[in-house]
Amino acid sequence: MNLTLHASKAMARFIKKRSKIDIDRLPCDDPALVGRVPIQSTPVNVAWQLHVIQTNRDYNDQVVIAMEAFSRYQILIPVTWDMGMKEIESILLTRWMEELL
Repeated sequence: MNLTLHASKAMARFIKKRSKIDIDRLPCDDPALVGRVPIQSTPVNVAWQLHVIQTNRDYNDQVVIAMEAFSRYQILIPVTWDMGMKEIESILLTRWMEELL
């Protein structure tokens, strides 16, 4: 089973700032649909959409919202100062496996 993570614009900026990784957009034939390409989970590929929100402007608290494409199951991941994309991915996989059982 493959895992695919898709990032919103806010999440892409967050990842670029934290992990120094620049994320490409999904390819799209129609320029009017750039950034709005639907993602799908299949029996061999599980797709997650990631978004980050700031919960407290005074303290720069942030939460990553991960939503699975088919079931719309959501996992909230509180962000600490030193978290990068690898840590977020690891937490997502761990929480998903724990909650799946």
